[in-house]
Amino acid sequence: MSKISEDKKQLLVIGGRGALGQAIVRHFKEKNVWVASVDHGSNEEADLSLNIKRNELHTTLDQAQWIEQKLKESLQMDAATKTLDGIICVAGGWMGGNVATDDFLKSVDMMWKQSVESSVVAAYLARRFLKEGGLLVMTGAQAAAGPTPTMIGYGMAKAAVHHLIKSLAAEGSGLPRNCVVVGLLPRTLDTPNNRKFATGNEDYGSWTPLSHITGLLEKWLGSQNKDIQTAERDHNLILNIKSSSHIFQSNNKNSKKKEKKSKKMAKILSIAVALTAILFMAYALPRPQDEATEAPPAEENMEKRKPENQHTHFWPIPVLSSRNNVKARVGREKGGRVGIVGER
Repeated sequence: MSKISEDKKQLLVIGGRGALGQAIVRHFKEKNVWVASVDHGSNEEADLSLNIKRNELHTTLDQAQWIEQKLKESLQMDAATKTLDGIICVAGGWMGGNVATDDFLKSVDMMWKQSVESSVVAAYLARRFLKEGGLLVMTGAQAAAGPTPTMIGYGMAKAAVHHLIKSLAAEGSGLPRNCVVVGLLPRTLDTPNNRKFATGNEDYGSWTPLSHITGLLEKWLGSQNKDIQTAERDHNLILNIKSSSHIFQSNNKNSKKKEKKSKKMAKILSIAVALTAILFMAYALPRPQDEATEAPPAEENMEKRKPENQHTHFWPIPVLSSRNNVKARVGREKGGRVGIVGER
């Protein structure tokens, strides 16, 4: 194999046989980028297609080391050379199921292998092949930002990928200097398979087209960190920056309204709970009793006797303190929470 031109960008796509992976390979080949594809199947459009055979490479370590060796041979590089401008991991899949589902454990195992292990392999290869200032992209899921009771395995796996993205972007992760770590959190990608299993009531206009993703990846490849921080915001992708990692989640007008309504209801609920607690303390709980055990005076002397501790014992109602506590909680909600999902 002839040596690749030094001025030609080089890209590795993990999951190059899927709908998004094929679109990425095709797009960058048209842009004169050297592209390698890794998947459980061949992609003939790629300059290098590595077909992982499950019956031969059983563990994540086996797969990672096999890919590493093949890349070294193809790129004709020594141990000290790092040539890749970007590594994009779009491997994954979907399988639903809750704990009552017969194949619950199967779904957990499959989702973990498809999403987490492929992302870990991408991180492993990034340490060994990615240039300083290179681009590392992984794929999470917007749904995994919260509970996923009907697809627990999927949600667990994607949440783990989110954690990996944030960890890789933090100082001390071991990646080459000035690398940019990006997480894609799609809601629904517009792919033939997703349309095939659609119910017919979907708003396809709110789905993220693959061409939009490939266009952003082209813009980011080889760009400086500041270029990605100023990436455009539109109806498909919302940018949220945490440290040096960048999380992009697909969104639409309907989901924005739902999120806004959900936040409003959460604030109302927190205030209601606080007020209920105040009223409970004020009226429901018993008042402290006087410690004195003195026998009550004779009936004829009651009017003449004035209790010495008439105003000493009472049940305190911390109205001011409670109101301040409510404001503090609401204030934290208004301020937002910095996390993997950019809540707006």
